[in-house]
Amino acid sequence: MINDQDIFKALIVRKHNSSFSYKIEEKKIQDLPKGELLIKVNYTNINFKDAMSCQGNPSITRRFPHTPGIDACGKVIHSSDPEFYPEDDVLIICRPMGLNTSGGFAEFIRIPSSWAIKIDKEIKKEYLMAFGTAGFTGIIAVNSIIKSFNNLPSKVIVSGATGGLALISILILKNLGIKVTALTRSKLFLNKLKLIGIDEIIHPDKLIEITKQNLALPKWDAAIDVLGGDILSALIKTVKPKGSISVTGNAQSTSLNTNVLPFILRGISLNGVNAEMLGKDEIYNLIDKAINKSLIPDLIKTYTLINFDELPKYIDSYLKGEVFGRVVVKIS
Repeated sequence: MINDQDIFKALIVRKHNSSFSYKIEEKKIQDLPKGELLIKVNYTNINFKDAMSCQGNPSITRRFPHTPGIDACGKVIHSSDPEFYPEDDVLIICRPMGLNTSGGFAEFIRIPSSWAIKIDKEIKKEYLMAFGTAGFTGIIAVNSIIKSFNNLPSKVIVSGATGGLALISILILKNLGIKVTALTRSKLFLNKLKLIGIDEIIHPDKLIEITKQNLALPKWDAAIDVLGGDILSALIKTVKPKGSISVTGNAQSTSLNTNVLPFILRGISLNGVNAEMLGKDEIYNLIDKAINKSLIPDLIKTYTLINFDELPKYIDSYLKGEVFGRVVVKIS
């Protein structure tokens, strides 16, 4: 029986004047926020927002000490909501956990029951966390593109191609038989990109060079962008008539400097993607698409499974751009 004085481990970010540090420390159950569900975490993962929280980014987290982790899978230990019972397997994804409330980088979490999704016990939690919020965002981005076409697009460019969201998008596109161009600055992971079937790799500087005018030679039917800023501006100029761009992130910049010609002369569309707007029914439908047997062999190539005590080291590597794809963390 778990009680408020029981101790568990969590990664804690602390603020020291204007600097931040993070390491695994001990907490008590009573330190967790209020909520209807107490959950023992089995798996979590590293997302871009988690890394930003570890750096003290005020647009992500404002109160410290803090435990990040926007995704988690685990078992219910205690529930005051009659819809959930102890031993229920649950998924927490695409919700505001881990931003300004204690998150999944911990052995235990306490959350509002509205954040939890019941999952079948036979679903492999490791695979769900390989997708995570980033991967589900990738699924939505691909769906957004497909809805823009009567037939499937033949050629799509994806920015930030070695990151988790982009790689999940690429796997889905390749599974549909679509040719994919990867846009990346990374020289570390070119061979890994080729192993998952990338058709073309382009450096961002080359893209910027060929898009200095208001319009550039139309080359791709569609694009998925995680960066924003100059890269998104360049992609807008290169998409073919009636093409579309799914905008999923702002890893480079929140700004956008563009012109109207690609929109009025080529009729392209720009579609924003935010997985946190998904309802529970939509998430259930996406789970079925994510745990797709045809995707699993390639999915395994795009994530690293680590133990909880390795988490601080991998956050360091993530922040340095030394991580390929997703990092899944086995907590217990």
